[in-house]
Amino acid sequence: MAEKQSELKKNQVLVVGTTSDYIEWIRKIRPGQALFLTEPKVRQSATEPCPDNGEEILCPICDIDAAVKALNHHQKIFGVTLSGITCFDCESMETASILAEKMGLPYPDIEAVRNSRDKFISKQLWRKHQIPCPQTCPVNTDIEVLNFLNQVPAGIVLKPFCGSGSELVFKCVTRKECENAFNAVADGLAARTGNPLFKPTDAGIFQMLAEEWVAGPEFSCDFLMEKDRAVILRKTRKIKVDSRPFGTISGYAIWPENGDDQMPANDMIADLFYR
Repeated sequence: MAEKQSELKKNQVLVVGTTSDYIEWIRKIRPGQALFLTEPKVRQSATEPCPDNGEEILCPICDIDAAVKALNHHQKIFGVTLSGITCFDCESMETASILAEKMGLPYPDIEAVRNSRDKFISKQLWRKHQIPCPQTCPVNTDIEVLNFLNQVPAGIVLKPFCGSGSELVFKCVTRKECENAFNAVADGLAARTGNPLFKPTDAGIFQMLAEEWVAGPEFSCDFLMEKDRAVILRKTRKIKVDSRPFGTISGYAIWPENGDDQMPANDMIADLFYR
């Protein structure tokens, strides 16, 4: 039996550049309420059912003019209004911001997106607002990495200056580990030329970023930034497996709302985020 088509709502939320499994999940929990702007190659390789007619626009995410044209055509043909915009993939956030501005939808501006995705600038902004964070050092050579290790002998974390993902993130305690990690990141970046996950930013004049390693459990926090406050949506503890590469996260465990010895209470975290 053919799958029943979702009834399109007149007000839809634009979902920019997500993966096919997320698309299918959103379609099931919010049928007919989302319009997906999807990279054509994502749909070509998808194993999930293709969205119904009117639910998805296939367009290169980086082509803003083509996306605006396709969205205007979609609204005219299907008579829908875009009531909001969201993005679940960091490499598509700049596109989402630009589209939001062009279409009069609420979304963080392009400067906020770029600052939040820049591993170096973001920490400079945090320090400016008295939020503690690890020491950082932009590097282009293995000598610079070793010099930074001398300043933080407990260990460092070496990662690409620009880009997402955890496959090129290494913890280094010894000089030999630093040299091996530097070569691994350099080779990995060379192999990923053209990958949107590792697209250089305007500030990306450095290859890598060395950071002070801070011992302890890792947490992730989703929050919504409003005009006068930050609202905590979810706190999770990252689950790591020692046998896998250092930066790899295998899963997340939902953390209690109120604080304990490892995690501050929501109101304290919200105050930090709002700074």
